[in-house]
Amino acid sequence: MSFRAPDPRSEGQDKYVQSIEDNTVTICIGYPGTGKTFLALSTAIQTVIQDRKYKKIIIIRPYMKSNTGENLGALPGSLEEKVSPFLESVRDNLSKMNMNREEQDRWIKESIDYTVLSMCRGRSFSNCVVIVEEAQNVPIDGGAMKMLFTRIGQHCKMIIAGDLDQCDINPNNSGLGDAIDRLEGMKDVGIVRMDSFRDIQRSGLIAGILQRYQDD
Repeated sequence: MSFRAPDPRSEGQDKYVQSIEDNTVTICIGYPGTGKTFLALSTAIQTVIQDRKYKKIIIIRPYMKSNTGENLGALPGSLEEKVSPFLESVRDNLSKMNMNREEQDRWIKESIDYTVLSMCRGRSFSNCVVIVEEAQNVPIDGGAMKMLFTRIGQHCKMIIAGDLDQCDINPNNSGLGDAIDRLEGMKDVGIVRMDSFRDIQRSGLIAGILQRYQDD
């Protein structure tokens, strides 16, 4: 297929894409609808197509609360069955990139792996782009964020994206904010804040709704 990653539509989005291209690690926090996952995935696909060192895209999401942010036993079925609903969000984003169903299926089958946080311990991520979604729910307890960073191998990019205002765990226990505090200014680590309403691209209504909630 002939694929071209969508162009950034705001200053914040442009900084985000540039950071992914330039750094091994990019940490992005931003409002809902700013394209944190969409731009991470589209840039990752572009990277896999253009650079033969990168073979796979691995998407990681914190699943449920426990001492490491998870509880895979809460839902019946295998690991694949448990994470399959989250693949629909991947498919949604691929559709926005104008991929037809056949192209989506090929990427999901051949080049995109999906896993959960607790399954990453002991792994080594090489020759891949790793996207950590909903990273505000990665807890400090258990050293989960540190564990993710220490999985980085040769020819690996890691994109960590989240929104600290949407924590499903205690915000004081969020490893996302802690990681930003620890890694700010570090070489080969980009910190991007899409904290302007102009960065919101999903719907113009979202900015107004967020403003009303901020007024409380």
